[in-house]
Amino acid sequence: MPGTEILVLMAWSKLEFCFMGLYFGTLIIIEKLFLQKSMIQWPKAVCYIYSLLFVVIGWVFFEFTNLTDALSYLRIMLGVGGNVLIEIQIVTKLKAYAILYLVYT
Repeated sequence: MPGTEILVLMAWSKLEFCFMGLYFGTLIIIEKLFLQKSMIQWPKAVCYIYSLLFVVIGWVFFEFTNLTDALSYLRIMLGVGGNVLIEIQIVTKLKAYAILYLVYT
């Protein structure tokens, strides 16, 4: 029956959104219970980086179908396990072209 595939796909996507809601809900609860008092003293930039970091980590877990691939991708993203976070060639090019970037923006 052709409609069953659509129903299964809809059920799976709703289940995935439930897990996503649990992930972000858990983060909000942890933040409100344990971090709220100390986060008031954090600079705004640190709060934005903190928020972005956990959102990106959440996206990684919902992109990959198994945990091993997600964890290996996170290791690459964070530069853990012999993976270089920022290569020296990139830093050299950024230093070389920083003035051009500042002039033309």
